[in-house]
Amino acid sequence: MEAVYQLFDEYFEIIPTVSTQSLPELSQACQQIMLECQKIRYQVYCIEHDFEKPEEHLNQLEQDEYDDLSLHALLQHKPSGDFAATVRLVTFQALGEKGLFPMELHSTFDTQGHTALDALPRNSIAEVSRFAVSKTFRKRLTDTNYHGVSDFGEKREIDSKRIIPHITLGLFKILFQMSKTAEIHYWYAVMEVTLIRLLKRFGFNFVRVGPAVEYHGKRIPCFISVSDALENIKKVQPKIWDFITDNGKLQLD
Repeated sequence: MEAVYQLFDEYFEIIPTVSTQSLPELSQACQQIMLECQKIRYQVYCIEHDFEKPEEHLNQLEQDEYDDLSLHALLQHKPSGDFAATVRLVTFQALGEKGLFPMELHSTFDTQGHTALDALPRNSIAEVSRFAVSKTFRKRLTDTNYHGVSDFGEKREIDSKRIIPHITLGLFKILFQMSKTAEIHYWYAVMEVTLIRLLKRFGFNFVRVGPAVEYHGKRIPCFISVSDALENIKKVQPKIWDFITDNGKLQLD
């Protein structure tokens, strides 16, 4: 795992965007990035899983009302040019008239959860959503030209089970970068238990705020302080902290 981790930047490029309406001069480029994100989301949410109905997305783009004022990111495989994964931060500005994050619309919070969430400044929150890694890409990954170097220095093909944790970390690296730029200090998330457990191994201590809900499968509503997460990652997984912060270059206020 460590060898692939060390080669991440050689094989993958992280492509972030700002909201398509926040900087008009960047609007066209941001729109193109968002379209690529929506293509991956369609592949994952409509084709690979039955979370969304393909007939409701005839343009083969998975879209919703939060997209235009959210922050989007892509992970691109450099050798092939293929886009491998995407993630989105739904900002407070994207909530519209309802003024509620998706998690707040689809979850029930317990008493402690209500207390914890009510204490957070609303404009410093963003919800991590549309976290999607394409199975189509993972299949191509094992069939084509993604190679890493083993601990013994020999060249060999990397299977998808080994690379997926690194793709996950790559997406979280960009979440930290976008949060720094947008002055986001807390993340909401509704995640599978397996992902919560994986992230805990990496140092992410998400706080559960309510019971599991049925939302594209069983999901747990939770939140985390962005700065606390980064501090804890440094304590328990310093090499991952080096990767996420580019050896300390990314500093949160």
